[in-house]
Amino acid sequence: MKIASLLHPGMWHTIAMPYWFDGNNLIGQSAADAKANPRPRRAFLSCLMVYHRSGGGKFLVYFDGDDPGRSASPPGISIRYSAPVSTDEAILQRLRGQKVHRKLSL
Repeated sequence: MKIASLLHPGMWHTIAMPYWFDGNNLIGQSAADAKANPRPRRAFLSCLMVYHRSGGGKFLVYFDGDDPGRSASPPGISIRYSAPVSTDEAILQRLRGQKVHRKLSL
């Protein structure tokens, strides 16, 4: 999703909103299942990458646990693994450190 803002008369620009995701919750996969089968995580990240390339936003994805076999993050996507705490707690910790909450979509 893009937010359009009028910066100069007759000239529209778009601003990419930051989005934070609880990745395992969205793909319906536990951390243990993801360790055995990383394909759903990779497919989710691939979809986000396509959306990012079309100008769709900046993404921060939290996954439960850890991923020792992880590769580099796709362009435009930051990935955080929540181990040893839950993803919910990791997101709350990060939110507490944010200065501007109104520009964030969870």
